[in-house]
Amino acid sequence: TMEGDDNLETGIAISSCVGVEVSNMELSGFSGAAISVSDPRFRQVGPGQVRVRDNYIHNNQHVGGWGYGVAVGANAWVTIERNVFDFNRHAITANGKDGTSYVADHNLVLKGGGVHDKWYSQYTHLFDVHGDANCDYLPGDWFQHIWNCGNAGTYFEMTNNAFQYTN
Repeated sequence: TMEGDDNLETGIAISSCVGVEVSNMELSGFSGAAISVSDPRFRQVGPGQVRVRDNYIHNNQHVGGWGYGVAVGANAWVTIERNVFDFNRHAITANGKDGTSYVADHNLVLKGGGVHDKWYSQYTHLFDVHGDANCDYLPGDWFQHIWNCGNAGTYFEMTNNAFQYTN
């Protein structure tokens, strides 16, 4: 588990590409994200434009932030299916920008990962979607303002996934 944001590696970066499939691979050891998908040119307009399937994505943890298996960025649309995830901070994460979407189906999330390692929270969730805005600061609830408000992308479907992770 790495700390600090000086060196955030990405294994595979997909930007505004369509007809892409990442399959049958083992991806590990990336402190940023094993797979990062974004679409600044607005080309990925529906499911199946980018497919991440049948991979073993593991040991991509980063204390306090980053360390993702699949990171879905602005306007990206990704189908994530039949992967095995283990020891990622979030197995799947998405920012909340409009147009951002993912379908997660038939994935297996093993017991490891989810390390948040903050004083207020040791562990975090494995499938993630952020909002596109920070909430107003409320006394006594200081962490509520961290990308937890506003819109949360366009479409997210999570079906038939199995979780051994219990934290």
